[in-house]
Amino acid sequence: MYQDLFQQRDLRIPYPSPKYLNFTINLLRLPLLMFIFEKNQKYYIMKKLILGLFLGLTFLFTSCGENKNTDVVESGTYQGVAEEVEPGEKEIYVRTADDKLIELYFTNATQLMTSDGQTTNFESLKENGKVEVTVTKEGNKNVPVSVKILD
Repeated sequence: MYQDLFQQRDLRIPYPSPKYLNFTINLLRLPLLMFIFEKNQKYYIMKKLILGLFLGLTFLFTSCGENKNTDVVESGTYQGVAEEVEPGEKEIYVRTADDKLIELYFTNATQLMTSDGQTTNFESLKENGKVEVTVTKEGNKNVPVSVKILD
């Protein structure tokens, strides 16, 4: 029995041998099958690694900032429209009359006033509302000194 197995160069599964386990593997093809399996497993791992890296970097780039093209303007007073107001960060984006987008982070020293000159809180700023901002240029960012709500 065993001599027949080695002469045929086949490996048969002896005991127990239900029908679904009764198959033959050619011993000469076994190293080739193992190589193909290892090669496919390496490609599978590489695909998963590259896909995970791609998805991770995509998430990182999309979550780290909004990548808006903002402009740094010279110190002065500008009128425009508050395109976006973010109360959680105390940040506004103002589009000026000359089509520049200014990103402004409020500080404790920033004065927020109504059109008649009374002090108000940040929640009174509305998106698409007209504002007049006085900014100072500090390096590559603008710091708001005062913001006046015009309407």
